[in-house]
Amino acid sequence: MYINGCVVKETAPKSENYYTQSHKNYFGISSYISWPLLYTDQFLYLDNQVDDMSITAEKGYFFDKKYKIKNYARSLRIVSDGNFIKNYVRICNEQKIETLIMMVETEIPIVSNIDCRLISTLGYDCIGNDYYSMLFDLFENQDLFGGMYNKLNKNFLFDSLTDAKEFLSVRDKLISDGIDFEREFEPIPARLSIIRMNY
Repeated sequence: MYINGCVVKETAPKSENYYTQSHKNYFGISSYISWPLLYTDQFLYLDNQVDDMSITAEKGYFFDKKYKIKNYARSLRIVSDGNFIKNYVRICNEQKIETLIMMVETEIPIVSNIDCRLISTLGYDCIGNDYYSMLFDLFENQDLFGGMYNKLNKNFLFDSLTDAKEFLSVRDKLISDGIDFEREFEPIPARLSIIRMNY
Protein backbone atom coordinates (compact mmCIF):
# COMPACT_ATOMS: atom_id res chain seq x y z
CA MET A 1 0.00 0.00 0.00
CA TYR A 2 1.14 3.54 -0.80
CA ILE A 3 0.28 6.68 1.15
CA ASN A 4 -1.25 8.62 -1.74
CA GLY A 5 -2.25 11.72 0.16
CA CYS A 6 -5.07 13.27 2.14
CA VAL A 7 -8.53 14.77 2.05
CA VAL A 8 -9.46 17.65 4.35
CA LYS A 9 -12.99 17.35 5.74
CA GLU A 10 -15.23 19.70 7.66
CA THR A 11 -16.45 18.04 10.85
CA ALA A 12 -19.59 20.11 11.46
CA PRO A 13 -22.69 17.89 11.85
CA LYS A 14 -24.51 19.95 9.22
CA SER A 15 -22.09 18.58 6.62
CA GLU A 16 -23.32 15.01 6.98
CA ASN A 17 -25.10 13.68 3.89
CA TYR A 18 -28.16 11.44 3.56
CA TYR A 19 -26.23 8.17 3.63
CA THR A 20 -24.14 8.99 6.66
CA GLN A 21 -27.24 10.24 8.47
CA SER A 22 -28.85 6.88 7.74
CA HIS A 23 -25.78 4.89 8.84
CA LYS A 24 -24.48 6.71 11.90
CA ASN A 25 -21.65 4.27 12.64
CA TYR A 26 -20.07 4.69 9.20
CA PHE A 27 -16.79 6.65 9.28
CA GLY A 28 -15.19 6.62 5.88
CA ILE A 29 -14.64 8.61 2.68
CA SER A 30 -18.30 9.73 2.54
CA SER A 31 -18.24 11.16 6.05
CA TYR A 32 -18.53 14.94 6.18
CA ILE A 33 -17.87 17.46 3.41
CA SER A 34 -14.54 17.27 1.59
CA TRP A 35 -12.50 20.39 0.89
CA PRO A 36 -14.99 22.70 2.65
CA LEU A 37 -13.50 25.97 1.37
CA LEU A 38 -15.24 25.13 -1.90
CA TYR A 39 -18.34 26.66 -0.32
CA THR A 40 -16.72 30.01 0.49
CA ASP A 41 -16.48 32.41 -2.47
CA GLN A 42 -13.33 34.03 -1.07
CA PHE A 43 -11.34 30.79 -1.34
CA LEU A 44 -12.95 29.19 -4.38
CA TYR A 45 -9.60 29.44 -6.18
CA LEU A 46 -8.25 26.78 -3.82
CA ASP A 47 -10.68 24.25 -5.25
CA ASN A 48 -9.01 24.56 -8.65
CA GLN A 49 -5.71 23.95 -6.91
CA VAL A 50 -7.13 20.80 -5.29
CA ASP A 51 -7.95 19.50 -8.77
CA ASP A 52 -4.57 20.52 -10.14
CA MET A 53 -2.72 18.70 -7.36
CA SER A 54 -4.91 15.61 -7.12
CA ILE A 55 -4.29 12.03 -8.05
CA THR A 56 -6.36 11.22 -11.10
CA ALA A 57 -7.74 7.95 -12.44
CA GLU A 58 -8.92 6.79 -15.85
CA LYS A 59 -9.56 3.17 -16.83
CA GLY A 60 -7.03 1.75 -14.41
CA TYR A 61 -4.29 4.27 -15.07
CA PHE A 62 -3.36 6.56 -12.22
CA PHE A 63 -1.16 9.62 -12.22
CA ASP A 64 -0.53 12.82 -10.32
CA LYS A 65 -0.27 16.44 -11.48
CA LYS A 66 3.06 15.79 -13.21
CA TYR A 67 1.53 13.21 -15.54
CA LYS A 68 -1.94 14.55 -16.24
CA ILE A 69 -3.12 13.93 -19.78
CA LYS A 70 -5.81 15.96 -21.50
CA ASN A 71 -9.29 14.39 -21.30
CA TYR A 72 -8.35 12.27 -18.27
CA ALA A 73 -10.84 14.28 -16.29
CA ARG A 74 -11.79 12.22 -13.24
CA SER A 75 -9.90 13.40 -10.22
CA LEU A 76 -9.86 11.40 -6.99
CA ARG A 77 -9.28 14.76 -5.25
CA ILE A 78 -6.68 13.21 -2.97
CA VAL A 79 -3.77 15.62 -2.53
CA SER A 80 -0.24 14.37 -1.93
CA ASP A 81 1.42 17.74 -1.21
CA GLY A 82 1.89 18.17 2.53
CA ASN A 83 2.49 21.93 2.34
CA PHE A 84 -0.78 22.43 0.50
CA ILE A 85 -2.64 20.40 3.14
CA LYS A 86 -1.10 22.48 5.94
CA ASN A 87 -2.03 25.75 4.25
CA TYR A 88 -5.57 24.53 3.55
CA VAL A 89 -6.11 23.55 7.18
CA ARG A 90 -4.63 26.87 8.34
CA ILE A 91 -7.13 28.82 6.25
CA CYS A 92 -9.98 26.62 7.52
CA ASN A 93 -8.91 27.39 11.09
CA GLU A 94 -8.87 31.12 10.34
CA GLN A 95 -12.40 30.80 8.96
CA LYS A 96 -13.54 28.92 12.09
CA ILE A 97 -14.13 25.74 10.06
CA GLU A 98 -13.38 22.66 12.13
CA THR A 99 -11.63 19.98 10.14
CA LEU A 100 -10.03 16.58 10.22
CA ILE A 101 -7.41 15.19 7.85
CA MET A 102 -8.15 11.80 6.33
CA MET A 103 -5.13 9.95 4.93
CA VAL A 104 -5.71 7.65 1.97
CA GLU A 105 -3.57 4.59 1.21
CA THR A 106 -4.13 2.51 -1.92
CA GLU A 107 -2.23 0.27 -4.30
CA ILE A 108 -1.79 3.24 -6.65
CA PRO A 109 2.00 3.70 -6.92
CA ILE A 110 2.00 7.43 -6.14
CA VAL A 111 3.69 8.42 -2.88
CA SER A 112 2.98 11.59 -0.90
CA ASN A 113 5.47 13.82 0.90
CA ILE A 114 3.21 14.28 3.91
CA ASP A 115 4.97 14.58 7.27
CA CYS A 116 2.34 13.53 9.80
CA ARG A 117 1.52 11.46 12.84
CA LEU A 118 -1.15 8.79 12.89
CA ILE A 119 -4.13 9.36 15.18
CA SER A 120 -6.25 6.32 14.28
CA THR A 121 -6.69 3.79 11.49
CA LEU A 122 -10.32 3.54 10.41
CA GLY A 123 -10.26 0.58 8.01
CA TYR A 124 -10.69 -0.17 4.31
CA ASP A 125 -13.31 1.67 2.30
CA CYS A 126 -14.10 1.21 -1.40
CA ILE A 127 -13.92 4.71 -2.81
CA GLY A 128 -14.82 6.39 -6.08
CA ASN A 129 -13.38 9.78 -5.20
CA ASP A 130 -13.08 12.01 -2.14
CA TYR A 131 -16.74 11.69 -1.13
CA TYR A 132 -18.27 8.54 -2.66
CA SER A 133 -18.13 5.05 -1.12
CA MET A 134 -19.38 1.87 -2.80
CA LEU A 135 -20.02 0.41 0.66
CA PHE A 136 -23.45 2.02 0.73
CA ASP A 137 -24.50 -0.64 -1.79
CA LEU A 138 -23.71 -3.16 0.94
CA PHE A 139 -25.49 -1.17 3.65
CA GLU A 140 -28.67 -0.89 1.57
CA ASN A 141 -28.61 -4.44 0.12
CA GLN A 142 -27.14 -6.69 2.81
CA ASP A 143 -29.00 -9.76 1.52
CA LEU A 144 -27.24 -9.56 -1.87
CA PHE A 145 -23.76 -9.76 -0.36
CA GLY A 146 -24.07 -12.86 1.81
CA GLY A 147 -22.31 -12.40 5.14
CA MET A 148 -20.05 -9.54 4.06
CA TYR A 149 -21.91 -7.04 6.24
CA ASN A 150 -20.77 -9.01 9.28
CA LYS A 151 -17.13 -8.40 8.34
CA LEU A 152 -17.42 -4.64 8.87
CA ASN A 153 -15.65 -3.09 11.84
CA LYS A 154 -16.98 -0.45 14.25
CA ASN A 155 -16.50 2.23 11.56
CA PHE A 156 -18.51 0.17 9.05
CA LEU A 157 -15.33 -0.42 7.05
CA PHE A 158 -13.40 -3.62 6.36
CA ASP A 159 -10.37 -4.55 8.45
CA SER A 160 -8.47 -6.08 5.54
CA LEU A 161 -7.69 -5.33 1.91
CA THR A 162 -8.72 -8.89 1.07
CA ASP A 163 -12.25 -8.31 2.37
CA ALA A 164 -12.54 -5.01 0.52
CA LYS A 165 -11.49 -6.65 -2.73
CA GLU A 166 -13.88 -9.55 -2.15
CA PHE A 167 -16.73 -7.07 -1.69
CA LEU A 168 -15.86 -5.32 -4.96
CA SER A 169 -15.67 -8.67 -6.76
CA VAL A 170 -19.15 -9.61 -5.54
CA ARG A 171 -20.40 -6.15 -6.46
CA ASP A 172 -19.00 -6.48 -10.00
CA LYS A 173 -20.79 -9.81 -10.40
CA LEU A 174 -24.06 -8.31 -9.20
CA ILE A 175 -23.69 -5.50 -11.73
CA SER A 176 -23.05 -8.03 -14.51
CA ASP A 177 -26.21 -9.84 -13.36
CA GLY A 178 -28.20 -6.66 -13.87
CA ILE A 179 -28.22 -5.02 -10.43
CA ASP A 180 -28.28 -1.24 -10.85
CA PHE A 181 -25.33 -0.04 -8.78
CA GLU A 182 -23.30 3.12 -9.43
CA ARG A 183 -20.94 2.63 -12.40
CA GLU A 184 -19.60 6.11 -13.04
CA PHE A 185 -16.75 5.82 -10.55
CA GLU A 186 -13.97 3.27 -10.70
CA PRO A 187 -13.96 1.51 -7.30
CA ILE A 188 -10.66 1.62 -5.44
CA PRO A 189 -9.96 -0.21 -2.16
CA ALA A 190 -8.41 2.32 0.22
CA ARG A 191 -7.17 2.22 3.79
CA LEU A 192 -8.28 5.35 5.62
CA SER A 193 -6.74 6.91 8.70
CA ILE A 194 -7.03 10.11 10.67
CA ILE A 195 -3.76 12.03 10.97
CA ARG A 196 -2.28 15.28 12.24
CA MET A 197 0.33 17.18 10.32
CA ASN A 198 3.77 17.76 11.84
CA TYR A 199 4.69 21.44 11.88
